[in-house]
Formats: sequence, C-alpha cells, structure tokens
Amino acid sequence: MVYGARRVPATLERQSSRSGGGELNVHCLARAARRIVRYHPEVYRADVLQPIVLDMRRFDSIALNYVMHCLPVSWPQKGAVFAHLKSLLNPGGTRFGAGSMRGERCTTAEGLEQHLDEVRVEQVGCVALFSGRA
Repeated sequence: MVYGARRVPATLERQSSRSGGGELNVHCLARAARRIVRYHPEVYRADVLQPIVLDMRRFDSIALNYVMHCLPVSWPQKGAVFAHLKSLLNPGGTRFGAGSMRGERCTTAEGLEQHLDEVRVEQVGCVALFSGRA
C-alpha cells in the first residue's frame, strides 16, 4: 500500500507482489493508478485522519511518503494516522516513508513509537526518513 508515492518500488516487478494506493482526492488517486497500471494496482479512497475500514487483504508494507506535512492538523493529531494505517498492515509488517519535517524529528519518532516497534527516524536536511514494524 502506498500513500503519496511517486516512485514504484523494484519489488513490484515480482509476479507475486501486490500494489495498492490510497488517497482522499479521487483525481490524485486516479492519476497515480494510471502511472502504475502495469502492476494492476488496488486503489482505495481513504482519509488517513479517520479510522480506515476497508474490506481487503492486509499489506506487508505501507509507504507514507511526503504526506504528513500536508495534513492540516497538529502533530498530536497526526499521530492518529499511524494507528489508522495499522489495520491495513500484516503483523510484523513494515511502515516506512519520508517527509518534510523541518526539525520535528522527535515528534515523528514519538508518534511512530506509540503504534510501531523497531522505530527508526533519520533526519537528512529537512527530510525525515522513518520506518517501524507492526
């Protein structure tokens, strides 16, 4: 499952891989699906700020790239995103991504640590790279 991604991971080249995309904006969702049509993506319209209830198989990994800084809520409210996406992730699955955090590395780590294990956050300039396991 990919939220806000622009690049397709090389692992999608394998026959057994699934790809999915989630987005609130139907126009962005349709455009992203067209870009990766060769991978037969599953597409889901969802608001990450609300609990996500979808009738679907869970994913082994979820990417959340350059989404968090676009959300119009405070950082404590953004932490709910990690809880909402957890229902879409297989046990032991990985959530990872990048975001323009502008010095908010500690807040990002705290939000992840509330919902994931093995949390890693690395600041590169004004971008935070993060990962964690369910």
